[in-house]
Amino acid sequence: MGTIAVTSAHRRNAKDYIEAIERAGGQSQLFLPTESLKGADPSTGQMLDGMDGLLLTGGPDIAPQLYGEAVNPQGEVQVRSELDCMELAVLREALERDLPVLAICRGMQLLNVAFGGRLLQDIPGHRSERKDGAQIPSYHQIYLSPGSKLAAILGIGGFFRVNSL
Repeated sequence: MGTIAVTSAHRRNAKDYIEAIERAGGQSQLFLPTESLKGADPSTGQMLDGMDGLLLTGGPDIAPQLYGEAVNPQGEVQVRSELDCMELAVLREALERDLPVLAICRGMQLLNVAFGGRLLQDIPGHRSERKDGAQIPSYHQIYLSPGSKLAAILGIGGFFRVNSL
């Protein structure tokens, strides 16, 4: 599998992703906005030396200013600008190098913004709740086109129930 660069807001959030990579026989290098990237400066284009892929994980909201909007005061937007900056730099380098990128949740939103897309800051009914100290996700239905690349990987298309944690 090789070595996968994993971005995250903090170590606790990255734990499950890193364990999954290791179970699959890979290695990981964690990139956190609060720690040195092994001495790599995001402006040098050397952050991903030795990496075989990039995993953009879930996490806080992306700053609306990055897609040309102001923060919606009615929404519950929680941003980490230093994470946005680091991940955009790492993503741009990965794309320049033509590395495989897996974007999950926030990562998919960041990928959209990096290509000039916009986001809805708040989608009613897609907010998890806290109960007895645990996050309880809400669920919604998606449609996976049978002819898509993901359907080919999974071996099936159609309707699926997914969480909105």
